[in-house]
Amino acid sequence: TTPPEGYEIATEIKFTVEDGKLVSIDSVTSDGDISDGIVMRDESKTTTSTTTTTTTTTTTTTTTTTTTTTTTTTTTTTTTTTTTTTTTSTTEETTTTTTTTTLAKVKIDKRDFDGNEVPGATLELSGIDKDGNPIIFDEDTLIDKGTGVDVQNGSGNKVVWISGTSATTFGLKDGKYTLVETTPPEGYEVATEINFTVENGKLVSIDSVTSDGDISDGIVMRDESKTTTTEETTTTTQDVSGDYETFTTTTGPMDYDEGKFVNVEICKKNLDGEEIKGAQLSLTGVDKNGKDIVFSPSRLALGENAELITTESGTELIWISGDTPTTVKNLRDGQYTLHEVAAPNGYEVTTDIIFTIEDGKLVGDAEYVTDNSITMIDDYAEVTTTTTETETTTTTTVDIDTATETTTESSETTTTTSETTVTSTTTAPSTDAPPTGVEGVSAALAMMILAAGTAFAVRRKKD
Repeated sequence: TTPPEGYEIATEIKFTVEDGKLVSIDSVTSDGDISDGIVMRDESKTTTSTTTTTTTTTTTTTTTTTTTTTTTTTTTTTTTTTTTTTTTSTTEETTTTTTTTTLAKVKIDKRDFDGNEVPGATLELSGIDKDGNPIIFDEDTLIDKGTGVDVQNGSGNKVVWISGTSATTFGLKDGKYTLVETTPPEGYEVATEINFTVENGKLVSIDSVTSDGDISDGIVMRDESKTTTTEETTTTTQDVSGDYETFTTTTGPMDYDEGKFVNVEICKKNLDGEEIKGAQLSLTGVDKNGKDIVFSPSRLALGENAELITTESGTELIWISGDTPTTVKNLRDGQYTLHEVAAPNGYEVTTDIIFTIEDGKLVGDAEYVTDNSITMIDDYAEVTTTTTETETTTTTTVDIDTATETTTESSETTTTTSETTVTSTTTAPSTDAPPTGVEGVSAALAMMILAAGTAFAVRRKKD
């Protein structure tokens, strides 16, 4: 832009740098030596001075020597290439989610109302999960196939099997399930379907009225049996010879619905008509064929503060009475015995009550049977009362000569034992005997001393 003094302005130089290198110089003033960088050269100015002197004939010539000084400016371009290496570390985090599904072990059993296993029933099990989607069963669903069980379909959206002589155990996911009997065994009615729920790997509810409700024992579907009867018709005819001939015709079989059951309320009261708690009771029975009836613990609807003793199905149902009556459900035709095993404190064990169910109705002595209720009454226990009476006799002897007094006491104890059923009242006997206490003794002693003194004075007077 500004040359040094004595120099001309140099022509501009254009150059190019690519990839960190000087690659071209297009100025004509460049020497083209790219490796040496850029050289800009200045040209020096030339100054000519002429002096003319006219004098006569003398001419003076002055010669000027011009010295050209060349100043070379070297521009060096240093290219520094910085390579930055960026190392990026990428950490991949893998999250593993483990979902554990807890299966509920649910036993499904097929029985009649006497507690006997019923083989030959075709059953179907289906269900939906919490989102309402059908539950898909697989080979792991069936944990333990019961004896004689025939599995028709073990996978898909339903399990189908034919009951055997023991229960079948399933591993079931959480959800709502429906158990249906599609075909009952011969001689039985189709049972009502059972709906139940599994939550958190446990069987939590059974809402079917045909279920025995014992969740810990699983699902029990009960079949009502059919009863087959025949009807005989007797016809008597007389032939032409006068002889009589009798024909017996049997018609049938005819089926009728025997499914008549009754709920029986059991009351435990005292003589005052109050419900009493703490009596251990048992119920047994036989059906009309004389066969022992099998009871399930779920047959009992316990009264308030009553306690169940029986924990498994059997021929005897045992419980302890509470503050309100207990109801035995679904009693079929037969003869039953209500027995008191142990009476509460203060009461006597009463006699057994035998009653009958006929055609779905409770029949028995009107003394303890009212409608569908049985009342067993306990007598009060006898209370033994022992009364002890002690009679003390005091005898005082005075020696007049020595003026000494001797007192003798004797005691007689009488023990009386009486028995009563409620309370015992003891009345102390009254007597008109003179007092034997201190006051009575003192009075007698005073009189005796007075008499002795009088006798002594009389003797001195005589002497």
